[in-house]
Amino acid sequence: MRLKYFFQKLLPRSKGVDACEPDRFAQMLMDVIRRSGELRQLIYDKEGFRIVPAGNNGVALNLHNAHAEFLNASMEDRPAVIERWAQAWSAVNSAHTPIDFAAARPNLLPLLRNSCFLDLLSLQAKIDGTVAADLPCERLNDHLIVMLAHQAAGVAQLVTRQLIDGWNVSFDDCLETAKQNLASRGGGFVSTAPGLFVCDANDSYDAARLVCPSTFDSLNVEGDLVVMAPQRDMLLAAGSDDFSGLLAMAELARHGIASGRPITGVAFRRGRNGWAPWRPDGDDYLEAAFDALALTSRAISYAEQGELLERLYRGEGVTVPQLDVEEDDLAPPRSSCIWRAGAPVLLPIVDEVAIELGGSTARTYFDWDIVCQVVGDRMKPLGMNPERFRVDCFPAAHEIDAMNHLAGSR
Repeated sequence: MRLKYFFQKLLPRSKGVDACEPDRFAQMLMDVIRRSGELRQLIYDKEGFRIVPAGNNGVALNLHNAHAEFLNASMEDRPAVIERWAQAWSAVNSAHTPIDFAAARPNLLPLLRNSCFLDLLSLQAKIDGTVAADLPCERLNDHLIVMLAHQAAGVAQLVTRQLIDGWNVSFDDCLETAKQNLASRGGGFVSTAPGLFVCDANDSYDAARLVCPSTFDSLNVEGDLVVMAPQRDMLLAAGSDDFSGLLAMAELARHGIASGRPITGVAFRRGRNGWAPWRPDGDDYLEAAFDALALTSRAISYAEQGELLERLYRGEGVTVPQLDVEEDDLAPPRSSCIWRAGAPVLLPIVDEVAIELGGSTARTYFDWDIVCQVVGDRMKPLGMNPERFRVDCFPAAHEIDAMNHLAGSR
């Protein structure tokens, strides 16, 4: 399979003419929630694609995952999807977390999330004019964090710092308890292809088992243990020296990322200091496949962040470029963004920046390090994850000449 076809399949696509429009889906779900007994006024936040109780009197329901599940379901299964998410709304907005640790302890579980998760929550809070909840976490590496959930009656609630302080225990003690609870649930691996092992717990905490060392005790792989958690319900394992297993892992991971609730397309190898990012070495196709998965994760994170930033900076004339992916059959995939004249810009970190002069669609591509070398003194980091740089002034003619000179000397 040629690389461009591999990469083209990484992002989800609609199933066709029967796909429900987001606004219509939101209205259907709100109708079912009301029929189930909800008495509060419900507000549809179209821009945020959320259902919010009036006056923020309750927990908002983000609709992206619900809508994706609805689109992927068959026509006969779609009513059940609507009903299940209506029940989730009711459960979350009526649930109460125990006020003492003894009662909460049996129901604590770890949650694995992308490291940018908390930054996205903070951006949403700024848009809403509220303060984001203080959600403690353990950072596994630059790509993954572990948080706490209290799971009861089928509803998982994020555990805040305020709750933990009220229990008079430490976050570390809570997290260790959560890991023990998850490990006691079991959940092993099945081999779905030569050299590829897939967690078969199917309890919405498959990926979280990454933090339970005993999860991998039964595995016998070629080389070092390599794992991927492409989405919350998927944990994959293979050996670093097993070409067939790694190829099957990359193929299944791309489906996982495209199916909703993505975590990361980065692979990890277990070492003395925990899980470290890993990529294969020695086979061009395998390297490109894993690079494409990692790049897709960055594109998804930047896209989610970009939507929120556009809302946050609305009316201020700020441009928020998206991260695009450029690829061909003879080279690894590369990332790029477009920098247009005329407005302040929030640049993502990319391989190449396409400079587009005003009044023209012609673009000149410059490597990221060249752009930083010429205008780096005006690039102000925003301190977010993934990082962006604000630049208020478009490159002057002499600066573009300098970029062309640096590019030509390579």
